[in-house]
Amino acid sequence: MNNLLFLCTGNYYRSRFCEEYFNHLAQGYSLPWRADSRGLAPDITVFRNPGPLSIYTRQRLAALDVRQLCAIRARCSRTIGPKRIVLSP
Repeated sequence: MNNLLFLCTGNYYRSRFCEEYFNHLAQGYSLPWRADSRGLAPDITVFRNPGPLSIYTRQRLAALDVRQLCAIRARCSRTIGPKRIVLSP
């Protein structure tokens, strides 16, 4: 299985959308790829984001019929491992 990591500041909008949408497409096309996402900000509480995923991101994923996991993610420095490709949307 190949791994792909999407990065953004708080892992609340862009990187989460990319992760969910990429995994949806990869599964649909039976690709041997799995995406993950993380934020780079050391303290995301300053953003005051309610919940693990933006309502706008959830709405767009729903419009695309993407099943959403909406899991809470740790920040990047705690979890980054051997990824083959890292993208920042």
